[in-house]
Amino acid sequence: MNSRQLAHRIGGIDDRLVQQAGELSVLGGERKSRRLRRVVAAAVAAALMAASFITGALAFSTEKIVEVPAQQEIIELEDVGITLLLPDDWKGQYELMVEEGPHAATYAVVCPEIREAFQRQTRQEWAERGMEWDEEDWSGSSAGGLMFQIVAIAEAMTREEYDSSGWVWGDVHRYLFATDSRTYVLYYASDLQCTQDTMEHYDALMASLEKELRILVNGVLK
Repeated sequence: MNSRQLAHRIGGIDDRLVQQAGELSVLGGERKSRRLRRVVAAAVAAALMAASFITGALAFSTEKIVEVPAQQEIIELEDVGITLLLPDDWKGQYELMVEEGPHAATYAVVCPEIREAFQRQTRQEWAERGMEWDEEDWSGSSAGGLMFQIVAIAEAMTREEYDSSGWVWGDVHRYLFATDSRTYVLYYASDLQCTQDTMEHYDALMASLEKELRILVNGVLK
């Protein structure tokens, strides 16, 4: 029922009540009529208040506003108004890594245990090949154990503009929204981010992520 239909019904209630008041006042005299008019006025006011509440509820229900449970595993990106609602079984198994670059800022969610195993194995493989390992570069990198990331591209793009841009990576991306200066996109890991020994753990985390991850932008579900 829309607001016009509600208003029409309210009008019908008002007409009927007033008509009944007029008919009964002929039989009851002036005192009874005054009492009845007060009753009618109260009834009409109650109907208007009820209808007003319903209209407000209908308007509110059109917003996909989500109330976050107190015990929910969440990550809040307060500077951009994004809240990430994570699977319950991720408790104690993730951390947020933020990287600022000239073309984008990255908010990467990784599993520390898997990341450490991945980098330990990579360090060993590099040593065997005579390649140099830069501990400082790797310590600030989200490589290894990456589950997903929110990328804030330093350019405002519509969904259509983004779809035809060089920022599209296979089928592991999802356009979220854009501001006057940035475009926000969700990317899942697109390559192997674990070792053979941690693959079962990684696959379990990713399976629950794909089913349960929810993204709120200023409290509204995206």
